[in-house]
Amino acid sequence: MKVDVIIPTYKPGKEFEELICRLQKQTYSIHRIIIINTQTGVFPTELESEPYQIEIMHIRPEDFDHGGTRNMGASISYADIVLYMTQDAVPADEHLIEKFANVFEMHPELGIAYGRQLPREDCNIIERYTRRFNYPEKSRIKSKVDLPQLGIKTFFCSDVCAAYRRNYLLSAGGFEDPTIFNEDMIFAGKRILAGDKVAYVAEAKVIHSHNYTGSQQFHRNFDLAVSQAQHPEVFEGVPSEGEGIRTQAFDPSKLTDPSLIIYAPVRVLGNKTIVTNGDQTDTIYEGMDKQLTFEQSLRSREFEPDGPNYTPRISGVMHIENGNFNYAMSILKSNNGNPDSCNRYTFAYENPAAGEAHFIHTYMHDGNPLPSFEGEPKLVEVLDNMEEFADLLWNSLNEENKVSLFVRYIDIETGNYETKIVNKNK
Repeated sequence: MKVDVIIPTYKPGKEFEELICRLQKQTYSIHRIIIINTQTGVFPTELESEPYQIEIMHIRPEDFDHGGTRNMGASISYADIVLYMTQDAVPADEHLIEKFANVFEMHPELGIAYGRQLPREDCNIIERYTRRFNYPEKSRIKSKVDLPQLGIKTFFCSDVCAAYRRNYLLSAGGFEDPTIFNEDMIFAGKRILAGDKVAYVAEAKVIHSHNYTGSQQFHRNFDLAVSQAQHPEVFEGVPSEGEGIRTQAFDPSKLTDPSLIIYAPVRVLGNKTIVTNGDQTDTIYEGMDKQLTFEQSLRSREFEPDGPNYTPRISGVMHIENGNFNYAMSILKSNNGNPDSCNRYTFAYENPAAGEAHFIHTYMHDGNPLPSFEGEPKLVEVLDNMEEFADLLWNSLNEENKVSLFVRYIDIETGNYETKIVNKNK
């Protein structure tokens, strides 16, 4: 199986030189390295005479396009597999090509596979922490059946390091051309909707990260949103929050322990909606995905390690199936402030009465240290109107301490939902 590596470049720097060096040391022999350079700025001239089967094309800046340029690379290749990389992504080891080749050999039905991105040493704390959510340690193969669970992340694929069967890519029409951004996800989304699969290969690792400013991240997110809006045939009707939501730090400079700030408070697993006050959301999700119960999934977790308060971990799971509804709530807390003991309480509610719900919180009242919540969850009334209920909740919160509120109404008959998020900083 022949593999060509295709790299679009623009003013390549030191990472690019390291990339070429590490590609030459791969255990699986590369057929050709095809570099398509936008002819602006400095280009390492020594590569022009590089003996290692490097082919270089120079194009004008006005001719560059994220989709079209990559299609150009595939059209001049005659390898079985084309691996796209960006100029600042560096193989983490000598097995990158080997891991991709193995996946395609083991799964002849696959046409697309992308690798894991690891943060650089100088990566900021937020980027480093959030990388683990986009690029987990475990490989998986995604298909159309994952849409209810993963939402739009089913389509996720990154040409920072992604491999395609060349004939598969070209016969499907190649990447969208022109496209300002997101050519990889658009193509992957179309193929998944057509019934194909996309592999995430966690063993195929590259070192790649950016320390974006707030403005840069905003523009990147804006371009992503524009690209999705331009392709309703792919993204319309697919929830962006298929996995729920994820928090982020309003002021990253004040962030000390990201695990206490950045997490997914809401995730959806099939007909179950998981809600927590910490990163145990992922623990519950992964446990229940392996057929563990709600309570069993939480056995590996305790209260938060933020002494002297030792904030309790509170969690809930809502289960809707065949027009029936039940929910359970959990609190994990220290033994009256003693971190040597963890007290575990679970409360389950089957077929609850319409308009009735239960409320659980972390602390009882002010104090130093703050005393943990005690007793059973409080019985509360739920209004039929989501907007009115959200306003009631938000206005009931302490003015000095409230930050954000997430409210979701789920139709028990259909499973459809609507969501409202309130944030004091917006």
